[in-house]
Amino acid sequence: MENPDDNAASSDTKEASAPTSVPEGGSLQPKPEAQPRPEAPPEPEASPEPEASPEPELPEPAPFRSGWAVGLALTSIARGLAIAFLPVLLLHAPVLLPLLSPTAVDMVIAAPLVPLWLFFTVTMVSSTIQTAIAYHFGLNLGERALIWLEGRGVASHRRTKRLLEWIGRASLLVLFLAPGLIVCSLAGVSRVGIKRFYVVVFAGHLAWTFGCYYFGAAITEQLDMLYAFVREHFLELSLLAVGAVGGQQLWARRRRQAAARREIGLEP
Repeated sequence: MENPDDNAASSDTKEASAPTSVPEGGSLQPKPEAQPRPEAPPEPEASPEPEASPEPELPEPAPFRSGWAVGLALTSIARGLAIAFLPVLLLHAPVLLPLLSPTAVDMVIAAPLVPLWLFFTVTMVSSTIQTAIAYHFGLNLGERALIWLEGRGVASHRRTKRLLEWIGRASLLVLFLAPGLIVCSLAGVSRVGIKRFYVVVFAGHLAWTFGCYYFGAAITEQLDMLYAFVREHFLELSLLAVGAVGGQQLWARRRRQAAARREIGLEP
């Protein structure tokens, strides 16, 4: 007689050993796990509107804290006054022409009206002092002297570059033939020796003074016609001279402002 407990155990064993049903043509695969839902990318923050930048101001000229710069400015003013008041000085105080502006033109037109000894003394003293100021201006400021000369319209960049090349090749010859303010300033920038500078420039002034005086004396008849024309049209020529100097100053100022605007990109 069979034990019912044995029958129950054997049935449990059969159920445990029974194979798991697999669908036809397939294999048993684990149930895929649920993938996490991707999060939505954060919305980009609205960038603030750029503030309108203020219009850049024109740069002021660099300050030149040098007494020589002031001296050169005063020298330029004196020469401008000689041109502005040329009719007045020519007829009433001709000796002031070579005193304020010892240039070749002013010396020639004043020569027949001034005695030789006074003409020679005034011209040599004035020209030596003015060119000495220009030389020490360039010597003390160096490259900044070029900025001053070009920035104020005294000389263009092309002209200063060419003169510096000439001075580098034959400084003594250039100083003797053209002992003017610009050349003497560039001689200082080029570090021409002080002793050589004064010797050569003095010799150059000496040659120019005598040459202009005797050239003016040789064309006295033509200059007398000039003097008569100035007397006849004194008022018109005076206004014209003042207007020419004022216009030149305004034009130079406008050029400096235009150059400053180009430098900061306000103009092409």
